[in-house]
Amino acid sequence: MTSIHLHSKQKNDTERYGDIRQVRLFAMIAGFVLLIACINFINLATARAAGRAREVGLRKVIGAQRETLIAQFLGESFVITGIATALALLLLRMVLPMYNTHLGRELTLLGPNPTGTTAMLVGLYLLVSLLAGLYPAFYLTSFRPKSILQGEVTRGKRGARARKALVVFQFTISVALMACISVVASQMQYLRGKDLGYHRENILTFPLTDALRSHWKEQKARFENLPGVEGITASKRIPSGGLYDSPGTQVEIDGTLQWIDFSMPHVRVEPTFLDVYGVEMVAGRDFDPMRASDFTEAYVVNESAAHAMGFERMSDVLGTTVKPLGYELGQIIGVCRDFHYETLRNRIQPIIIYPSGEVNTVSIRIAGASTASTIRAIAETWESIHPGGTFDYTFLDEHLAALYHDDRRMMQMFIAFGALAVVIACLGLVGLATFAAERRRREIGVRKTLGASVQSIVGLLTGEFSVLVLLGSIVAVPIAWFGMRAWLGTFAYRIDLELWHFPAAFGAALLIALASVSWQAFRAASINPVDALRQE
Repeated sequence: MTSIHLHSKQKNDTERYGDIRQVRLFAMIAGFVLLIACINFINLATARAAGRAREVGLRKVIGAQRETLIAQFLGESFVITGIATALALLLLRMVLPMYNTHLGRELTLLGPNPTGTTAMLVGLYLLVSLLAGLYPAFYLTSFRPKSILQGEVTRGKRGARARKALVVFQFTISVALMACISVVASQMQYLRGKDLGYHRENILTFPLTDALRSHWKEQKARFENLPGVEGITASKRIPSGGLYDSPGTQVEIDGTLQWIDFSMPHVRVEPTFLDVYGVEMVAGRDFDPMRASDFTEAYVVNESAAHAMGFERMSDVLGTTVKPLGYELGQIIGVCRDFHYETLRNRIQPIIIYPSGEVNTVSIRIAGASTASTIRAIAETWESIHPGGTFDYTFLDEHLAALYHDDRRMMQMFIAFGALAVVIACLGLVGLATFAAERRRREIGVRKTLGASVQSIVGLLTGEFSVLVLLGSIVAVPIAWFGMRAWLGTFAYRIDLELWHFPAAFGAALLIALASVSWQAFRAASINPVDALRQE
C-alpha cells in the first residue's frame, strides 16, 4: 500500500499520484549541484598547492609520514564540510516554510523517520568530506621534499589538466541544466497556448447537487435568465477529466451490428453541451433540444471515432446505426471536431457523445465583460436553492492550469537548480582566475613592459576559461538532447526539439562565466609592471 503513491500509475486512477521518476530526477540534480561544489573545493585546494608545498616539504623533512599528512588534509575537509552541514541545516530550517508553501506539502526538518534521515545526513556528510578532500590530500602529500626545496612545487601539468577536466565537467552539468530549462519552458508555453478545440475561458463549473437535480429544468431556466449567462449545460464530467467509461459499442457493419474492437469512451451530456463549449461540427448536425428523438436515438462522434470506424470522409459516417451498451439503438447524426477531453499528455481518443440523465457537473459560459456581477448572481441563485450552503465553483481554465501544476513546479525547480549550479560553478571559476592571475603576475608584468594592452591581457586570461566552457557545452548537448527527448515523449502533443535551445544555453553560460572572471582578469591586467617585477 505504501508504494502506490509513487510507483502506481493506472489509467483509471481518480486521485492524483506522485511520480518516483521526478523524485529520482531532482535527487540526481541535487547530487550534481553538490558535486559541482566538491569540484570547486578540489580545484581550489590543488591550485593552492604551491602555497602549501613548503609546509608539506618541511613536515616531511622533520619526519612526518605521508599517512599523517593525508589525515591532516582530510581532517580539514571534514571540518569545513561539518561547518557547511551545520549552516545548511540552519538555512533549511529558515526556508522550509516557503518550500512547503511552494510544494503544497507539510515537510519537517527530519521527516517522518528522524533516525533514517539523521543516518542519511551523517552518511552524506562523510561522503562529501571524502569526495572533496581525498584527491587534494593525496595530491598535496605526493610532493617530494627535494623537488620542493629545488622550487619544483608541481608534478608537471598533471594538476592543471585535472583542474581543467573538472571545470569542463562542471559546465557540462550547468549547460545541460540550462538547456533543459529552455526546453521545459518552451513546452509549458506550448501547453498554455495550444488550441484545445473548445472554449476554455469564462466557463464556470460546479457539481450538480441533488437539490438541483430534483427540479433541474426549472433551476436551469433560472440560471439561464441571469444577465451575463451565455449558455448552460451539464455533463458526466468536464473536459480535462479522464475518459474512463468505455463499456462497449455496437456499430452496423455490412448490415449487421458488430462490437467494435477499439476503445471508444461514452461521453454523457445534455443536448446543449457542444454548443456551450463551442465545439465545431465538421459534418451533420448537433443535438436539437426540441427533438424528442435526439434524447434517445441520436449520437455524435468525433473525427477520431469516424476514422477508427473506417470512414475517410466525415459525411459518410452520418446515418450509421450504433448501439452503446445499455442504451437505445440509434443513428449517428453528426461528427464534431476532435477536441482534447483529456490532458495533452494523452492522445485524442475516439468518443461517442449522447444525451443522458447521468450527468453530475454543471457548466455555465458567462460573458467576459460582466464576470464579477454574473458570478455574484449565480452564487445568489445557488444559495437560494441551498440555504446555508457554500457555493463551490471552479473556472475551467483554472482547472486546466492545475493539471499542469507539477510540470510548472518542475520548471521552477529546474530554473532554481540550474541557476544554483551555474552560480556555484562560477564561484569556482572566480577562485581559479584569482590564483591564475596571481601565479602569472610576473608574466603579466613582462607583457605590459613590452607594450601589451590591458584588453589583450584580459583576453589572454579569460580565453582559457572560455575554451573550458565551450568544451563543457559540447559534451552537454547530447546529454540534454536525449534527456529532453525522453521527457517530451511523456506528452502526446509537444514542441519539436530544436537546436537553438543549446547554443542559447551555451551563450548564457559563457556570458556568466566571463562576467565572473573578467573582473579578476582586469585587476590582474591593471597592475603596475614595476610592482609585479619588484615582487618577483
